[in-house]
Amino acid sequence: MNKFKIIIPRYNDPRWIVFSMFCLYTFISMLTPHFGRNIWQFFAAVIPALILDACFTYYYKRVFFFSLSGLLSSMGVCFLLFSPLIWPFSIAAIFTIASKHLIRYKGNHIFNPNNFGVVVSLFFLSAVVSTTSGRWPNAPGFAMLFIFLGLIATYKVKRIDMALSFIFWFSVFTFVRYKISGSSNMMFFYLPMTGPVFYLFSFFHITDPITSPSTRKGRLLFAFILAVIDGILRYNQVLYSPFYALFIATILKQFLPQILPLQDSKKIWIYK
Repeated sequence: MNKFKIIIPRYNDPRWIVFSMFCLYTFISMLTPHFGRNIWQFFAAVIPALILDACFTYYYKRVFFFSLSGLLSSMGVCFLLFSPLIWPFSIAAIFTIASKHLIRYKGNHIFNPNNFGVVVSLFFLSAVVSTTSGRWPNAPGFAMLFIFLGLIATYKVKRIDMALSFIFWFSVFTFVRYKISGSSNMMFFYLPMTGPVFYLFSFFHITDPITSPSTRKGRLLFAFILAVIDGILRYNQVLYSPFYALFIATILKQFLPQILPLQDSKKIWIYK
C-alpha cells in the first residue's frame, strides 16, 4: 500500500515569491480603510479553491498535491473582486479552479484561471459583485509598492517584458483616446494608471506563465493585442474592460499558435 504523501512545490519555485507578496497585499488590504474586505471573505475564496484543486489533481493524477497555483488564484480573487457578501468569493474561486481543469485544449487550460473566475463573476453576479478598482487609495506610495513588487515577481517568472509592454501600449492608446475625445482633461484618461489595481492587473494578472506566450515576441505581441482590445472597450465605455480584454485576447490566442505559442506546463513546474 502506498504511503500517504502530500507533494509540495519546491522551495525555489518562483510562485513562493508571488505568494509572499500576496500575503503582504492581504495584510495591507485588511488595514486599508473602506477597502471592504474581511478575513471570512478571504477564507471563503481560499479554502474551496484548495479543496477543489486537490480533488481534481487526485482524480487525474492520483496524487495529493498542495496547489500553490490554486492558492494564488483564489487570493487574486480577493484582491480583484468586491462584494459586501461572503459567498460570491467562494463562487468566483470555484469558477477559477474548475476552468483550469475542465476547459482545456491539447493538455493545457485555455483561460487564465483567475481571469476566468473574475470575468464570470462580474458577468453573472453583477448585482452583488464589482471590482476593487475604486477601493484602493490612489496614493503614489501604494502604486509604487505594487510596481516594485510586480517588477520582482515578473522578473522571477520571466514575464517582465510582457507586463512592461502592456503598460507602455496602455499609455499610448490612452493618449489616442484622449485626442479623439477632444477633452481638455488629459489626466482623467490616465487616472487608472495612478491606482494599485492597474499594476496588480499588469504585473500579476496577465502574466500567468502557463497561459501567456512562451516566446518574447509572442509576449510582446500579446501585450499589444491586449492593450488594443482594452482601448476599444474603454472607448465604448465598457465596464471592467481590462478583465474582458484579457478574456477575449486569450480566446484569440488559441487561433494563433504559431506566433503566440504556449509553454508546456510540465517545463515550468510539476503540476498546475
